[in-house]
Amino acid sequence: MMTEAEALQALAREDPAVADDAKAALRWLTSGGGLGAISLLRLQEFLWYVLPTSWPVPANGHFAIARALSRLLTLAGMDRYGDVCASAETEQLIAAYTRGHDDGVAAYSKALATSHAAPPDTDLLAWSSAMGPEERAAYDACAAAIELAVAASDIRVGLSGWKTRRGAVVGPWRPGHADPDQARFGRPRQNPQTGLQRIEEEFAIAAIFENRLAVISARREMIKRPVVFDS
Repeated sequence: MMTEAEALQALAREDPAVADDAKAALRWLTSGGGLGAISLLRLQEFLWYVLPTSWPVPANGHFAIARALSRLLTLAGMDRYGDVCASAETEQLIAAYTRGHDDGVAAYSKALATSHAAPPDTDLLAWSSAMGPEERAAYDACAAAIELAVAASDIRVGLSGWKTRRGAVVGPWRPGHADPDQARFGRPRQNPQTGLQRIEEEFAIAAIFENRLAVISARREMIKRPVVFDS
């Protein structure tokens, strides 16, 4: 298994342009955090949404970047992630954006909803489509717990009852259970109720901000209206 630097060097010897694409994709995917920051969920989000909507190249360029990232991950011994990059599903989802942005987003949403990597809603929380940092951290922690359970064969995707088992893994976000971070870090980092309270506070702050924006927008519209005086 190669380190990130070794894998990039090996890829540069094979094809410098491919290495450049892979390095740029990895930086974007991990925000500079390196190979250790990759998760299956984050990879799927990047390949199926971020890459085709944010990378300023044509669709054939998106395919090339996905293949370059696949090669880098394979050289680094992360074959499972590399296979996702080079999969027919990823190619089909990227191609969906060539039919239009809305078609691509619809295909992405459907694929992510059926992905075993995506945490299901819990008894306490239905995940938002636009998450704040606290909710996103909880979502990622639950995704990490699911990925760990799949790797350990505690969840066997496709077999009877696997979705129930996945729900049990995400069960920390139900009353009386441990924090989902325990599965990832070996110990709970925060009380689940405390985490939920922080997310609720985040929701409240966002709602206040949205209300203020609505008031400002309404006032601006009033200012734009011409003043009519009765004759």
